[in-house]
Amino acid sequence: MRKEDIKAGGTYSNGKGRVRRVLDIGPQYKLYPGVASEENLRYEIVLDGSTKNSSVGKQRNMSLQAFASWAKQEISASVPPKTGDIEKNPEMDISTAVSLLMKKAAKYHPCDPVVNALHMAIEALKENEWFDVRQQPPELPDRDVCGVPLLVKAEEAPDRTVFMVYQRTCPRGKRKEQWLYQGRIYDGTVLCWRALPK
Repeated sequence: MRKEDIKAGGTYSNGKGRVRRVLDIGPQYKLYPGVASEENLRYEIVLDGSTKNSSVGKQRNMSLQAFASWAKQEISASVPPKTGDIEKNPEMDISTAVSLLMKKAAKYHPCDPVVNALHMAIEALKENEWFDVRQQPPELPDRDVCGVPLLVKAEEAPDRTVFMVYQRTCPRGKRKEQWLYQGRIYDGTVLCWRALPK
């Protein structure tokens, strides 16, 4: 799909059993610190394509261009959006709760200390948020050769957090993404990743 087709409130499918609802669009929804894209969005998982659908309700950030590439069609929402308040949902995950608080804080002056404190809390949450590689692989700049350093957990040692580089090369003019561990191509299975702490 085109970027222009993606709208806040819309529900989209990749045609392979995965469905996501766009909650909001804005430059603040960077996938991780350092991303150059200013066209980003926040989405909620409606269907994750698995039998258990264990990721339903989870929210993630993504660039608008990447989401448009992922989406194949807009569909009618089969699950009503979560609009509950923090007080009505005591088990709401922290990230969602802080996002709701930010919306409430919009009535304050931008220089108000409360607003600044909430911004800092959201940034801290983003730095510690893990992303499932199958659901959301790391984003790379639109270049033939590039890479980004990340912290990852692999299937071979799921309890360990290790440093790897997710890179793109372009052998024979065809782009290829791969993981590097200690300077060598990693042939294992990476489960999840997160940005390096600032």
